[in-house]
Amino acid sequence: MATPKIIINFANGAIAAPPTSTENVVGLVMNAIPGGFNFGTNNRLTNPDNLPVGLDGTVVKFIKNFFAEAGNGKELWVRTVPKTIGYDDMVTLHGKALVQGSADRVRVLIALPNPDAAYTPTIVDGMDGQVYATIAAAQLLGENQTNDRYAPIFTLLHAFAFAGATAVRDLTQGAQNRVGVIVADRPYEVMAAIAGRIARIPVQRKISRLKDRALKISESLILGQDVMTYSDIDLLNEKGYITTKTHVGKAGYFVTDDPLATATSDDYNAIVARRTIDKAYGIAYAVMLEELNDEIPINANGTIQSIFIKNWQQRILQALFLGMTQKGELSADASDPNDKGATCFIDDAQNVVSTNTINMSVGVRPFGYAEIININLGFAVNQIP
Repeated sequence: MATPKIIINFANGAIAAPPTSTENVVGLVMNAIPGGFNFGTNNRLTNPDNLPVGLDGTVVKFIKNFFAEAGNGKELWVRTVPKTIGYDDMVTLHGKALVQGSADRVRVLIALPNPDAAYTPTIVDGMDGQVYATIAAAQLLGENQTNDRYAPIFTLLHAFAFAGATAVRDLTQGAQNRVGVIVADRPYEVMAAIAGRIARIPVQRKISRLKDRALKISESLILGQDVMTYSDIDLLNEKGYITTKTHVGKAGYFVTDDPLATATSDDYNAIVARRTIDKAYGIAYAVMLEELNDEIPINANGTIQSIFIKNWQQRILQALFLGMTQKGELSADASDPNDKGATCFIDDAQNVVSTNTINMSVGVRPFGYAEIININLGFAVNQIP
């Protein structure tokens, strides 16, 4: 007999073309010199003050840049590891230990290599070959956290030893929708600011939204060149990488977009989609956990009584409404006062007596995003009032 449990499968292809909130909790694993935090320990920070003496200067820069963007009070977990630790081990061993050591509060993992100057990367397809192996490792960690611990995460990696946009692999040909790769010369500034932005904004908001102002970074370089003049920003974006850019008429540096390392047809191909569905997952899990192994009233033919189904459906919808829709994180139809921005369906024809299983379908309605704005502009001399 199978162990009683809750299984939530992510439905895909639906987009044609209240537990304690943890979706903004960030974790950092980074190579460091000895000193400061003890290697392999998990350290919870809510501000950049009173950091331990001797902490690696680059780690300090990341922490300060994170809080400059996120604001004090946000939660950052830091785990430093020796400079001899390879990139995939930073994720599979230390990333896992950090996430689970935070009582599964960390939902965004940043893994940032910072090896000794003597380290010589082996360039494979435009960057250190370790990065590609780590993408797969980070995806597996995200899936395991979801399936085994009901605490979904995604990971942001650095395109370490980046050698050029034309050489790197096209990440949209992959299927790693829990991993994003950031291209930047100074990741302790750019990645820190992006992580801080994620910690600061709600799940339905893109990190590239201009209304949220420029990132709080002094400059952004790729291959030593300011991104303002770097010619391959669009190519990087098309290949599914995250980086920064400038906008005419706006001061400062902005995130290009928020793609993850998966196909554009994947419903969860962006950070904003990943964060939205993961929060809904957590809410659905919290509600249904209370019902695990409870009695189910049935009809004479073994099917579920309709009043019971309506109760479950209402509980799920109300939790999603209070936890997300009411906070502006799901899109509700303003013309329908009963629309909660989510749907829940349970087939009353299921025979629970014979299967001990209840299948339900839950859907949440995301927002659309103005990624491309077409303006037809011309003279209107005959239409001037």
